[in-house]
Amino acid sequence: MTAQQQSLETLLGISSQRKSLKQQLDAASIKAESGRTTLADLPTVQIGCKRYIPEEYIANKNRKGRRSWIQAYGFFLTEVSPDLRTLQTYWACSKCDERGKSSLFVATNTTSPIEHLRRSHMITEADGNAYEDSSRADSQPPSKRRCLELPTARSNVNKAKELTVGWIVTANLPFTAPSNPYLRRMLDLHDASLAKEVPWSRQSVRDTMRKLFEVKKGAISCQLEKAVTKISFSFDMWTSPNRYAFLGLHAHYLDASYQVQSRLLALRRVWGAHSGDNQATTIYDIFGEYGIRDRIGAGVCDNVSSNDTCLASLYRQLSPAMAEEDIRNNRTRCFGHIVNLAARAFLWGEDPDSFEREAFTEAAFQVEERELRLWRKRGAVGKLHNIVRFVRASPQRRELMKSLACSQRDEDDYHLFEEDRAAIDLELMQNNETRWNSTFMMIQRAIRKREQIDHFITYLDTKAAEPRQRVPVQDHLSQQDWLLLAEIQSLLKPLYEITMRCQGWAKEGRYGALWEVMIGMEYLLNFFEEQKLIFSPPDGTADELQIARASATTRCSPLRADQGRGREKHLPQHTRDEYTGAFSQAESLDDDHRRCIQISINNCWSKLDEYYSLLGQSPLYPAAVILHPRWNVSWLEANWTSHEQLVWLRDAKNSVREFFEQQYPRKEQSEAARTMIGKAMRQDEPSQFDQWMQSYDRYMMEEEDELGVYMRQGPVRRENLNPILWWKEHQEEYPRLSKFALDILAIPAMSVDPERTFISAALFLVCGAMTVVAGIAFFTLMPNGPRDAWFLSPREREVLSMRMARDREGGDKTSFSTSQLRETLLDPKAWAVFWFGVLVTMQSPVLTFASLVIKSVGYTQLETMLYTAPSGAVQIGLLWIGVGLCTLFPQQRSLVVLVLIIPPLIGNVFLMKLDVSAGWGLIAASWVSSCITASMSILLSLSASNVKGNTKRALVNCMFFIGYCAGCIGSPQLWTNGPRYREGVITSIVTWCLLFLTMIVYRALCTRDNKKRDLAGESHSTGEVILDKNGLPKSDLTDKEDREFRYSY
Repeated sequence: MTAQQQSLETLLGISSQRKSLKQQLDAASIKAESGRTTLADLPTVQIGCKRYIPEEYIANKNRKGRRSWIQAYGFFLTEVSPDLRTLQTYWACSKCDERGKSSLFVATNTTSPIEHLRRSHMITEADGNAYEDSSRADSQPPSKRRCLELPTARSNVNKAKELTVGWIVTANLPFTAPSNPYLRRMLDLHDASLAKEVPWSRQSVRDTMRKLFEVKKGAISCQLEKAVTKISFSFDMWTSPNRYAFLGLHAHYLDASYQVQSRLLALRRVWGAHSGDNQATTIYDIFGEYGIRDRIGAGVCDNVSSNDTCLASLYRQLSPAMAEEDIRNNRTRCFGHIVNLAARAFLWGEDPDSFEREAFTEAAFQVEERELRLWRKRGAVGKLHNIVRFVRASPQRRELMKSLACSQRDEDDYHLFEEDRAAIDLELMQNNETRWNSTFMMIQRAIRKREQIDHFITYLDTKAAEPRQRVPVQDHLSQQDWLLLAEIQSLLKPLYEITMRCQGWAKEGRYGALWEVMIGMEYLLNFFEEQKLIFSPPDGTADELQIARASATTRCSPLRADQGRGREKHLPQHTRDEYTGAFSQAESLDDDHRRCIQISINNCWSKLDEYYSLLGQSPLYPAAVILHPRWNVSWLEANWTSHEQLVWLRDAKNSVREFFEQQYPRKEQSEAARTMIGKAMRQDEPSQFDQWMQSYDRYMMEEEDELGVYMRQGPVRRENLNPILWWKEHQEEYPRLSKFALDILAIPAMSVDPERTFISAALFLVCGAMTVVAGIAFFTLMPNGPRDAWFLSPREREVLSMRMARDREGGDKTSFSTSQLRETLLDPKAWAVFWFGVLVTMQSPVLTFASLVIKSVGYTQLETMLYTAPSGAVQIGLLWIGVGLCTLFPQQRSLVVLVLIIPPLIGNVFLMKLDVSAGWGLIAASWVSSCITASMSILLSLSASNVKGNTKRALVNCMFFIGYCAGCIGSPQLWTNGPRYREGVITSIVTWCLLFLTMIVYRALCTRDNKKRDLAGESHSTGEVILDKNGLPKSDLTDKEDREFRYSY
């Protein structure tokens, strides 16, 4: 053993003047942490004239990790060649390294290192069983070791795993996606060594996802720990499609670089009741997992009463001494939810929920006429809803509307081409009863296409034969209705714009910051107060709107003396026309429509006013405005000017000051002041007078009111001011106030992040569950071969195995055969299968468009659905007829296909020739023309029976699939001209005839080849053996090579 060691040391040329291995490994570890992950930059150590890489830096998924006790007394090093290939792995003794010498032992087994430790250093392993187990665990035959392979950095493998999981999660892919063979081949071309080291199985992806979750959770915990502000949070409840309750929780804060961050902390299932106390317990546990219970700031959520209970319970768990007032101070309301309630009150009245429930019920039970009447009661908006629904009910109506618009545009003498073209191509947008912004966008789109809608309705009134083919007269929009819709659009537009503005992440202190809530509410309230003046009665008499406004006790200000049309004299000349134009348009409305607008404005204003009063419960809202340097307290002073509002201003200042002094005590400032004064005193020895003056300065700095100084300086007149950066730059000037301001700037205006999470989670949970179920079913039920087929009896499995041996079926092969590729491309039967895929798929549009043909005749949606329902039964019946014929005539499947082609061919002929008056004849023709499943199934079976050879079978299947895709892409392009789609029907007739002829040719080819083989079999001996290039019997024969194979037809 000593001789082997000496020979290795002599061979390596180890000298006494060198750095120890430990020193080199420590330096190499420092370099490894800098992110150098390329192969050339892997950390190395030098021993003599050779380089070694620590074994743990080289990825090897086959190595499960060393467990021998000798690793505590040495290092495992892998030798690398100059061209960066791994050679042998050695164990280096750390005890010898401390003495300035190197002792290397080949690491294929642990016997030599253990003997060295015992003899040279008197170190043994007391437990003999542990010695034997470790020796066996680390023993690896040299024949199975990697030799002359390119090393792969473990960090690159970890990055590949992380990117793979990110790809699966963000693209909503199944866990089996990375094991796709085509993807694997592409990765092999890019980096074969990396692709080999990354585990791609479903279980590996699942395990990696769990590990990454824990790692990323730890990374988020580190980010939260380094946050420079308190951690605000937003949360919401969500019920998944499979009826599970989930709570989404997001954290909002400024990180160490003063960037606004929003992090999803948990999407956790909530067990039990959805009460506020139960939600609070879940949130409290999540905060504990991240270690942030002592750093929690404000909570953002919607206005559900259970959220008030949740926050009260949560804050008491976080701080049992917290008073009720302190809890209210930290409760902020989702601005988006407030705007949503105001818009719904504008559209649907004081009780919008009742209308939404009734509309949803009628739609769920498909009571169409009652649902139309219900929407019609909502006035012009309801009529427009019914019109849009009528147009979008069928593709034919949409195409008719588009064609009428094009013809009308061509008849005009002048038009702006781009603008008109864009308006024509745009589709009408359908609203729903739960999202008010869908109604706004529906009105906006309809106003842009007003001429097209009117022309479409007029055309149907003059051309349509039956009433059901026309828009009901009750839903026609009059001139006054269009004026009302235009006013509704202009009134809803500020609500829509403020919603879009405040749903961001406030990256630069705006577009989603808390200060925008109060200012946004003021803007909306002022806007609707102005609209009240515009839509007030022309004679100026007081109405119930003014009475309601005067009786309100929350936000309203005294009535202005110059309200109404008299205010126009105070406007600049360049804006006076726009203002008076608004009055003129309002005055053009009749009394009923004006009254409708008045009621809607009052409902919306009342809802905004209600929640504006609730903002006063928390000092965070006025503090957010005051602590924005652009506004300061001057904004509130300029907008709150009435006697009552001056009381609000005083209360707001007092509440902000009390909250500031309570949450950010003076101790922090006094310590900073003392430190600064102490530094100044140590510079020079002051005189007695200087000491007296410094004591006065110290007193002034301790007693200085930061908030008062800040408010006295006034607003900073700078456009697009970033308040976060401003407070960062003035931290020394306002040490306490800057913390207060930055904490507020980290609070979002809306709790939209949980909503975004729920949308992503819905798709992931539904599709993911389906993928998991399908994968488990395939993995557990699909046999590997005939001997593992659980659904067959032992006798059947034996017969199937013998039949495969007789037919020379070698099973699936993983190699690709170029000879079989060449044979496939030259085989006319393979190309016939390709045309099967093209021609049989060209009929598929009839499955959809046949029902549209029926509907275009004039049937309602419910009647069309009922009349097309038997089509599926007819298809199933014809499919069973085909199966029965194949059973009766097992060797005549091609003739069965020819028979099955005739019914849909006749059905398409009738579909083209019959008139609309044919009634049930046209319906029956649509049933029969849709029967393509039976012939397609037998074609697939026939083509699969006539192909042998692993590569050839795969290629023929691929050719059929390509033809299938080509048919799916091309055939719908011919079904465009409704309502009868004659071009599409003619295409179906032609393709059925071509399929008939192709089937005859295919049968003739199979018959010819079988006859040739029968004649050859009579003149030659059977049992011919075909050899491969190595002289062995070839197992993967094609149908052309196997002379005993006979084609089915």
